[in-house]
Amino acid sequence: MQQLMSEEDNDGQLSLYYRTRFHLTFLYNYSMVHHLGYFTGLKWWTQIDNCVILGALPTPAIIRQLAGEQQVKATINLCNEFGGNQELYSELGVTEFRFKTADFATPTALAITEAVKILEERTRQGHQVYVHCKVSRILTSHSCCLQGLH
Repeated sequence: MQQLMSEEDNDGQLSLYYRTRFHLTFLYNYSMVHHLGYFTGLKWWTQIDNCVILGALPTPAIIRQLAGEQQVKATINLCNEFGGNQELYSELGVTEFRFKTADFATPTALAITEAVKILEERTRQGHQVYVHCKVSRILTSHSCCLQGLH
């Protein structure tokens, strides 16, 4: 039972418990936003300022929308369970920076520091940056990044 509760198994892979929890909570939140968003007011992402967008794990359709309509040039991925969509990012000219943070956990101080450096560098260049965890409900990581910028 202990192994199911650990984030990674002996091979460095996410345990069955974490993969299952990730997918179930992702589907729940996806439904809340896309099917009930009109009633709940929940959105998948929010434009914070001229350069920073905070949101949830981007689906391929959302990646295309962000790269096209919002002209996002970089993403900061604070999700351990989602490795990004490298082929699509490459096709669209989007650079991903990944800081593995377990679901329902806060990132390390080092990850926050590095993410803030990337945000500062990219926003100085005038780039839109999409910062996300899985479902954007734990905004601690996002808030920490923004505090470093403002």
